[in-house]
Amino acid sequence: MILNGWATRPSRCTPRATAMFSCSRSRRRSTRALRCWSLRKKWPTERLVEPVLAHQRWTNKKYIGKTTMTIQETSVIYRAEGETSLKLHLFLPDKNAGRRAAILFFHGGRFIQGHPAQFFPHCRYFASRGMVAASATYRLLGKNARTVLDCFADSRAAIEWLRTHADDLAIDPAQVVLAGGSAGANLAANAAMGLPEEQRNDASRISSAPDALVLFSPAVVRPRAEQDLLDARLYAQLRPRAHLPPMLLLHGGEDEVFALDALQDFCQQMTLAGTICQLQLYPGGRHGFFNYRAEDTRPFFETVGEVERFLGRLGLLQGNSTLSGEQIKTLRHEGD
Repeated sequence: MILNGWATRPSRCTPRATAMFSCSRSRRRSTRALRCWSLRKKWPTERLVEPVLAHQRWTNKKYIGKTTMTIQETSVIYRAEGETSLKLHLFLPDKNAGRRAAILFFHGGRFIQGHPAQFFPHCRYFASRGMVAASATYRLLGKNARTVLDCFADSRAAIEWLRTHADDLAIDPAQVVLAGGSAGANLAANAAMGLPEEQRNDASRISSAPDALVLFSPAVVRPRAEQDLLDARLYAQLRPRAHLPPMLLLHGGEDEVFALDALQDFCQQMTLAGTICQLQLYPGGRHGFFNYRAEDTRPFFETVGEVERFLGRLGLLQGNSTLSGEQIKTLRHEGD
C-alpha cells in the first residue's frame, strides 16, 4: 500500500499499524525503484519512496514537447432499455500499429444526478497519450433506474461494448481500465468485485471485469451520514480478497462524505488479501476535489499525474506526457 508518498510492504501491513520504510536518498533512485514495480514482480528490495506530497511530484515533473495528435470525439449508443438510450462518449486517438489500452469513466452524483462531461477533460488527456478514452451515461435512480442493480447492469454493458468492439477501436481487450468518481467509483469497483454468476460460469461470455481500477473520492465504504446510504447493495460485494485488479484510490483529506480512516482500512485489508491497492491522499481536498475547475486547476493536474504514474507502472501507459500544463488547460471545452 502507498499512502501519502510512503510505501509499505504488504506482508508487514496490519489494519491499524502500518510499518513504514525508510525513503530513498535521491529522487532518481526512488523513481528507478518505482519502475521496477509490476504485477509479475515482487516489491523491489530497495525501500520506497520519498515522502513527497503529490503536488510536489507533479510540479517537479517536466512536460516537454507538443502533441500533434488528432483526437476524434464521437458518441455511440451502447445500450437501449425501453425508451432510454445510453450513450458512450468516445475519445479516439490516431490509430497506430498495434492495439492500445482503454480507460472508461463513470460520473458521480449519488446515482440520482450527474453527467459524463465530468470526465471529458480526463478523457481528452488520456486520449492524447494514446489510450482510447470513454465516459458513459447510465440510468439514474428516480428517473429511469428502479434500483442500483440497473446501474450495475449499465456499467457492465458499457465495458462489454468496448471489448466487443475492440477490433474496430484497436483496443487490447486485456487492457481495459475502469475509473469513476464517488458513485461512479462504486460502479467501477462493483464491476470488478461483483461479477454476475452467469459470467463466472460461462467462459464464452465477454467479461465485464476490468484490468485496473482508478477511483476518485470513492464510494467503496459507507458514507459518514447514514442518510447518504442509498442502498446496502452498493457495498455488499466490496470485500477485500485476492485476485482483484490493481486499484488506485485518490482521496481528499477533508472529504466530508467518506472518512479517511475507513478508506485506509479498506486499502490495507485489500493489500493483506493480496490485491495491489494504492491510496493517495491530497491534504485539504474536499469531496470531488479532482474535478477540472478553471479557477483552480492544480487538483486536476495532481490527480491526472498520479493516475499517469500508476498506469505507467502497470505497463498500460508508455512514454512521456504529451502536453504541457498550459496545454492541459485547453482540455476543458466550452459547453461540456
